[in-house]
Amino acid sequence: MAVVSVSGAKRDLSDLLNRVAYGRERIIIESRGKPKAAVVPIEDYEALEELDELVLSLRVQARIEDGATPIPVEAIIARYGQMHGLDLGLKETR
Repeated sequence: MAVVSVSGAKRDLSDLLNRVAYGRERIIIESRGKPKAAVVPIEDYEALEELDELVLSLRVQARIEDGATPIPVEAIIARYGQMHGLDLGLKETR
């Protein structure tokens, strides 16, 4: 996996995007020697999103099977938003 600095990513953005999109590379972008972000092919990103949804579904299913009190859908949506840094206008309550 390639690692580039923020300044290198700025300078070579077009090249990096082509490497990711067409060469299916995954590239880590560092700031001051620490990983800050990753650039991945869109297929990888979509797979991660599906995996997040699957994990959430499995957690909900496990709670139901354990006889736990059902979680209101609003709380699930709020938690999903929180996990992904989204403001969906809902607050998680328990």
